[in-house]
Amino acid sequence: MSHGDIKRESTHCGLPTPEASVKAASPLKVEGDDLRSDFRKGRFVPNGGLPGSVGTPQSPIDLDDDDEMVPQWKPVPTPSGPTAGSLEILGRDVQKLVEFRDKLGNIGLKDIAPFLPEVVLVGDQSSGKSSLMSAIAEIHLPRGSGTCTRVVTNIKTGFSAEWTCEVSLQESYAFDPTRRTKCDFPGWVELDGPLGNKPFTVVHDVGQLEEVLQWAQIALLNPTEEYTTFIPGTPGHQRQKDLRADGRYKDLIAFSPNVIAVDINGPRLPSLSFYDLPGLIQTPPTQEERDKILVVAFKKLTQKYISHPKALIICAISMSNDPGNSYTKRIIQEAKASKAEDRCIGVLTMPDLVQNANSDYTGIFHPDQKLRKFVLKHGYFVTKQPGPSAQPPSQHYHEHAREVEDGFFATNSYWEDTEGIWAHFKPRCGTQAIQSYLSAQFARLILESIPNIEGKIHDEKRYVESELEKLPENPSETVSGIVREILNEFRDGIRDLIEGKTAQGRAFRIRRKTLNGQFSKALDVMKPGCVCHHPSEDAPAVIFIDDSDNTSVASLGFRTPQHLKRPLPNGTSSTRPNKQQRPDGAVSVKDETLTGMPAPVTPVKLSNGFGLRLRKFTPEEFGPFCQDYLHSGNKAMSLSDIKSTIEEHAVDGKPGDISPEVAESFALQSINMWAQPLETYLSQMSSTLKEEIQGVLRATMENYTDTDLYRSSKGFLEEFLEEQKRKQNEAASQMYNIEHFSLFTLNEEAFLKNRQDALEVLAKARRAVRVKLYLKRHPPRNAHEPKDAAAKVTDEQLKDLGPDPFKSELEVAAYIRGYYTTARLRFIDAICASNNVSLHRDILLGLKGLLVRKLELDTGNGEEKCRALLERSRQVAERRRVLLTKKAQIENVIEVLNQLRKDTSNSSITENRSDTTTLYDDDGDTPMNQYDH
Repeated sequence: MSHGDIKRESTHCGLPTPEASVKAASPLKVEGDDLRSDFRKGRFVPNGGLPGSVGTPQSPIDLDDDDEMVPQWKPVPTPSGPTAGSLEILGRDVQKLVEFRDKLGNIGLKDIAPFLPEVVLVGDQSSGKSSLMSAIAEIHLPRGSGTCTRVVTNIKTGFSAEWTCEVSLQESYAFDPTRRTKCDFPGWVELDGPLGNKPFTVVHDVGQLEEVLQWAQIALLNPTEEYTTFIPGTPGHQRQKDLRADGRYKDLIAFSPNVIAVDINGPRLPSLSFYDLPGLIQTPPTQEERDKILVVAFKKLTQKYISHPKALIICAISMSNDPGNSYTKRIIQEAKASKAEDRCIGVLTMPDLVQNANSDYTGIFHPDQKLRKFVLKHGYFVTKQPGPSAQPPSQHYHEHAREVEDGFFATNSYWEDTEGIWAHFKPRCGTQAIQSYLSAQFARLILESIPNIEGKIHDEKRYVESELEKLPENPSETVSGIVREILNEFRDGIRDLIEGKTAQGRAFRIRRKTLNGQFSKALDVMKPGCVCHHPSEDAPAVIFIDDSDNTSVASLGFRTPQHLKRPLPNGTSSTRPNKQQRPDGAVSVKDETLTGMPAPVTPVKLSNGFGLRLRKFTPEEFGPFCQDYLHSGNKAMSLSDIKSTIEEHAVDGKPGDISPEVAESFALQSINMWAQPLETYLSQMSSTLKEEIQGVLRATMENYTDTDLYRSSKGFLEEFLEEQKRKQNEAASQMYNIEHFSLFTLNEEAFLKNRQDALEVLAKARRAVRVKLYLKRHPPRNAHEPKDAAAKVTDEQLKDLGPDPFKSELEVAAYIRGYYTTARLRFIDAICASNNVSLHRDILLGLKGLLVRKLELDTGNGEEKCRALLERSRQVAERRRVLLTKKAQIENVIEVLNQLRKDTSNSSITENRSDTTTLYDDDGDTPMNQYDH
């Protein structure tokens, strides 16, 4: 019968318990069969083939779901005492899962810690918490001395034919009294790696366990002493007993965050693993500093354990007090970030001390959901444990205690079957009900954790292995050969880079080619433009040349006439400030250009946008050259300036003769502006080269970046590249000084062609100016005549204006632009060729054998030097140690996962679960604690 076919049983004692919808984390993909596939196939359903004395849900519970109430289930009445279908069977089947969880916890891998389920027992001091723990584990914890309240006890129970108990000390913190700040517990430092597990003793007689636990706790409170001296029956134990005989000897510390591990196996025990925390206190019992420390330490300890996202919290609340006064429950409610209250099970103790039936407990037990108080997702249980006057622990102590407990709920006026007002809650009363529910819930949480654990462990395995590959061990064999092999590999990598034999080399070649093209384009757009209008001409607008040689008339711009003046090399004035003047009259850059390049120019955004002369381009086409100096050719000369300069240099008696100084002054002024883009080019090329070479070094020495071999090699390379940069700058500076010193070219053919091309462009622009002037003097007869009247003006008509009075000035402008183009092409070729030669001759040949010489491997004891070069830093050695420790932990986790798969392959945990379906209620809409009535 399927779960959906189960009908609600008409019984007043129906017990609501969470079932829960499955919301398992999506498993990560891994190769091969794994536990996650078993989980998906339903082979690891917590109640499959596991009959229990109290019904358990069939589906894993999602304790973090706030959006929907959890469906309920209803158990059948539980017989007192163990039976064939009771706790011991449940314990046998679930025990493998509990052992699996504890093994993972002991490995101490923090990466999976958030996925490991825990059961945590908390409560106020004197809330009956220790008695509850004793009942669940069927042991007798120490009482009276107070020692038991100062440490955490981790109790694991499991099934076996004979009763045995192993006690050990688990140390996850180291005592350091100097550490008082920036730590959870002052005086304690949390350790990395596996838990420090110190075997204490093995107990076969349950009557001896109380004394063993008392001394185990004393051992933790004296961390500076040898722990074996506290083990009962050892030679040192008697001395410790004598020291404490009169009760005046105090332990070294009042509290320890370390844990006593108690592993108990017995014939009637469920499979559980849970932590018993010290009882919370709000005020110290005395004003001693030790007692004040306990108040803070116990609160922090509780907050730490309940904040674990997979912790199932058991909160003990004494019914002798108002449930709203529970300090522990208030701490749980305050832990909203971790949703601790949604993971909490309330266990009410001391029911014989309840004051009256009209107390707040009536609200907890109320059958009407709307009238219920202090609601918890997991609901509440009630237990009655023996009081302080009970008989001392004996072999049948717990059997007798269970009989007394059953008798109490059968006869107490609040609980008896016929008249008790809380009788409907009776199925949730008693220790066995608590044991069964905790065991089933704990197994379910473990199953839910397996997909996340496996996914996380595979991710961490890959990460650790990749990190260890970067940190290989120091070689134990001869290392000089290793060092030379690395250096040869670096040399070959540089050769492949420069010759473009690798993908990196081809990308580097493209970067250099792109930079050369951008440099050439920058100097091209800086060509001196010419204003082709003279103020003496009565025209409403000005046509100027500011573009490349192929500018068409349609692309020319018009500007309002301006009086343009600029300083020229011979001292004439203009509105444009000139660069520094050399004593001989030639334009020069800053003085440092003679020995090196000018100071670096920081790339800036063009202040006026791209404007008319750059309208055909985008900023990306210029790359790092997209700076204000691209505008330097804009209106660099005008017919007015040229005419004035010609007149100033005219020689009496030689009419029409134009001094060569006129063209030279304008041309050199334009060439003078090359200093800034040249500096940009050299800086970019140098940084690109340095970046690529250092990339080859990093790739070659990827596994040795923490050694002196890498650090020294990097330093020597930086020195070498800096020297090459200086030499290249000097060579470029010399070429630049030649260009702007004076006009000179032997390439007359190229110059004449460039001048003719420039003259054609200028003549076209000049004609447009004269057309405008003609149309002003001879306006169209019809005002509605098409606006393209300028295109209809013929050269014959322009003769009416007479000969162009600025023909000579136009020819001078063409000379200047023609020479600029000739010099620019020559300069670009020279600079780029020099850089290419430097790259192949100075860099490639210079690096050959450089590191061998600088590292002095051929002098003295080369083997010893190589070993020193490969020696790793302490930090890296420590990093490697940590990674190796983590790798071992991961391997242990994988081994545990594989063992669980093997152990459960034929277990009843994977079998049919139909024998438990009668325990479940199909009412999925019934919220938690909705009792049938």
